[in-house]
Amino acid sequence: MNYCNLFLSTLFFGLPLMTTALVHGTCLKFDWFKWAKKPLDFKKSFRNKRLFGDNKTWRGLMMACLGCLLGVYLLRLLEIYWPSFRSNYAFFSYRETNLFWLGMAFGVGMTLGELPNSFLKRQMDIKPGSQSAGFKGVFFIFLDQVDLLLGVWCLVPLLVPPWNFRDGLFWWACFISIVATAVIHFLLTIVGYKLGMRKTIL
Repeated sequence: MNYCNLFLSTLFFGLPLMTTALVHGTCLKFDWFKWAKKPLDFKKSFRNKRLFGDNKTWRGLMMACLGCLLGVYLLRLLEIYWPSFRSNYAFFSYRETNLFWLGMAFGVGMTLGELPNSFLKRQMDIKPGSQSAGFKGVFFIFLDQVDLLLGVWCLVPLLVPPWNFRDGLFWWACFISIVATAVIHFLLTIVGYKLGMRKTIL
């Protein structure tokens, strides 16, 4: 197994997450689509506590889907114009996959993956944009970085079965992508904070 290619394949697979971070961050910075700044939970509560809070909005879901559609389209262009991309750096063929539904699987998966995390935080009285101390704080910091990818891995296999992954790399792709996403997402979060796209680092 070529571990360098495996790592690069993971980075390419995560491209839709990176393009979404840029699209969503830009949207937040300029406050576009204000009409969609409505909470996904419709301000409903459980045990007198909000389900997800005001930070999880329909605008965020829209930007996730748009950003992921951009990302998977770029991956298809790479497959078309870079001859060795499919055989060495793509986990599966983007030309043989419906791009619209793949983008939706990424975008909706990202959003769905974050909702259980938000629900737990609201139930534990951790306010949006803040963190707890101790082990609980470390756990949620890690979960904040990988929750979106857990949702992606729940939906993408519905379009691309595990046996269609290059060289049977499905489980390796899951493991390496979660670790890499934890690091990359954290770095992008810091960049977004420095550029004024986020109010908090974590």
